[in-house]
Amino acid sequence: MEKKTLVIPVIALMSHCAAHAQWAEVGTTKQVRMYIDKSTMVKESSFLRRIWTLMDFKDGVVNQYGAGSVQTYTEVDCKAYSYRSLKIVMLSQPMAKGIVVKRAEPKPGEPNPMTAASPGSMMDWVISQTCLI
Repeated sequence: MEKKTLVIPVIALMSHCAAHAQWAEVGTTKQVRMYIDKSTMVKESSFLRRIWTLMDFKDGVVNQYGAGSVQTYTEVDCKAYSYRSLKIVMLSQPMAKGIVVKRAEPKPGEPNPMTAASPGSMMDWVISQTCLI
């Protein structure tokens, strides 16, 4: 019974955050639109930032988990032009709506190295816009 009590507030909080997010589109492909929520950006240092991103699948496309959108809390290194995912929440509907179908984050002590962004990639778009803030 206690697990249900803990899960419901977390899901409610995620829904609340998605409803009030200020998503700004940073790029698009044939199947995906990529957004950042500038209102969530935290400057950890002059070059290190954390921000929520949203990968929104177009025209009913879903990923292998049945998610219509994926929210990721991302750490961005503007100096090294790299990133890492700190939290991932996959939702059943576009634009961070619907139910949570999968959640992931690194376990404490587990390696979570930064990844260099490839030129022209979605994460290139995210980093270039995040580092302007």
